[in-house]
Amino acid sequence: MDRIGSVRRRYRMAEGEIEDYQAALREFLNQRRGRRGNFQRKGLKLAQKCARLLGERFGARRVYLFGSLSKGLFWEGSDIDLAVEGMSLEQYLKALAELRVVDGIHLDVVHLDYCRPSFKERILKGEELKVLYDHDTER
Repeated sequence: MDRIGSVRRRYRMAEGEIEDYQAALREFLNQRRGRRGNFQRKGLKLAQKCARLLGERFGARRVYLFGSLSKGLFWEGSDIDLAVEGMSLEQYLKALAELRVVDGIHLDVVHLDYCRPSFKERILKGEELKVLYDHDTER
């Protein structure tokens, strides 16, 4: 007994009705994938802009991207996770105040020089870690 026939009989569906549902579901999933790609591109562009700002304006020597955006899982409601090194605490606090929300997206900035060593290690050893800004190569 084929699976579609079994489902059709169980739910008393007319011939071809399941195929209509399958086609609608495929279309929905394709649209959703496209929307996710748009969010991903917008998030990456914004993360790069913020990384440059953190480096050039607030003095970060290095800015990393980690979290959902770096893994390709960025979606509506996601935040952008950045980690910074080599920035004074005063400049870090100013950056946090100014960059909490950018273009409607929350920004989470972790200062690797001041966070728990275990958290720093977890971030830096992440497979999807990306360097978005490096003072030494930006010159």
